Amino acid sequence: LGGSVALVRSATGCGWRGLVTCGSVWACAVCSARIRAERAADVQRVVAWHTAQHGHGAAFLLTLTIAHQKGDDLRRLRSGLATAWRRFRQGAPFERWASKVGLVGTVRGLEVKTGPNGWHPHLHLVVLVRHPSELEASRAWMAQRWIDCVQKVDGLGSAHAPSVAHGLSLDGCHRADYLCKLGLEVVAPGQKDGQTRRNGHRTPFELLRDIEAHGRQLDRDLWMAWCDGIRGARMLTWSKGLREAAELGPEQSDEQLATEKEPARVIAEIPAEEWDRVRHVPGLHAAMLDAAELGGGEHALELLGRAARGRWPP
Repeated sequence: LGGSVALVRSATGCGWRGLVTCGSVWACAVCSARIRAERAADVQRVVAWHTAQHGHGAAFLLTLTIAHQKGDDLRRLRSGLATAWRRFRQGAPFERWASKVGLVGTVRGLEVKTGPNGWHPHLHLVVLVRHPSELEASRAWMAQRWIDCVQKVDGLGSAHAPSVAHGLSLDGCHRADYLCKLGLEVVAPGQKDGQTRRNGHRTPFELLRDIEAHGRQLDRDLWMAWCDGIRGARMLTWSKGLREAAELGPEQSDEQLATEKEPARVIAEIPAEEWDRVRHVPGLHAAMLDAAELGGGEHALELLGRAARGRWPP
């Protein structure tokens, strides 16, 4: 736009144009929103494809957790979690189970929260089967196998083995649940704050909003640990052959998805020199997007003007 930054509105919401995209689904609110929206569409398509063939009730949401405590290293925990799942789906017992339940495929998502007991990484999986009753009947076997797999992972062991009651949950795959649990639901800022604050747990982006609002050094340290510990992690992992069976086509990288593709309308334009004066103001850019979503470009520019006059936060 000839040396300017623009606020744009598309079918999925408001965003920026004229800025370099980093492609980080974990640490950039702008890129993350675009990536999650695209990933959500793919997961919805594969669930719709499967239910059209096998009926409602043949898709499940499986959650796998490990025990954790304050001071645990995030990278070690999430790496161990992935290794435990890899062990779970190896060997003759798994092959027999997969055949019994008619396993079609899985979509695995990583979710991480932080709370009084430190980092809490866990896996959510959309599990597609042909024989739902067999899957539900195997719940106890799955729970014990998960515990055994966690105990055998170097760096986890019995100290991180979950209980039978809390290590595994299996529920029907309902849209509001599986998109949210996989981290794909587009959630307005503050929408989940009440729920997470009640038990002391925060998502990384809730942590970031607290930094912008309060600037506590402890939260800053947690954010830096998050960025370091999550680097290189995949948000979604598809089981072999599932995308091809559902005719979804090749999976795109986060960087590709972060690049704007859909038609968008410019609702506010900001000269480059004005943007440069305020681009490092904590919390401003996210607040401008919120204001644009709720009230349009004029409301976003009003916040920009306050920041330029040194009246930020409001």
